Amino acid sequence: GRQFEWRIRYAGRNGQLGDEDDIYQVNDLHLPVNEEIVLSIKSQDVLHSFFLPNVRVKQDVVPGMKQYVWFKPNQTGTFDIVCAELCGWGHYKMRGQFTVESRESFNAWLEKQYEEQEQDSFSTESEEE
Repeated sequence: GRQFEWRIRYAGRNGQLGDEDDIYQVNDLHLPVNEEIVLSIKSQDVLHSFFLPNVRVKQDVVPGMKQYVWFKPNQTGTFDIVCAELCGWGHYKMRGQFTVESRESFNAWLEKQYEEQEQDSFSTESEEE
């Protein structure tokens, strides 16, 4: 988290986080239903509180520390991500959404993100030539 958004990163096609093929989203988390989820969360600036009210997950996020949350979403739908800690003047707009969907739908969504990123990367490289 950072003022005033949640930045979300997914591993790229190679399954490794931290590589150049990682997928980045802002305020839009997608998860498969009925699977154990572990999120690694951290703050880039001030104290935040990562709150998923519909799955009763809440974790303070402290600058300089990596925190983890474990949960298993068991209901499909689109739900709120909010910051439950007053984190500055724009706190009211620090919200996002998370979508819980079937594994097949999640995989299709992730594949679309990979393709869009590759197209954007290709467009940027083509423009530089």
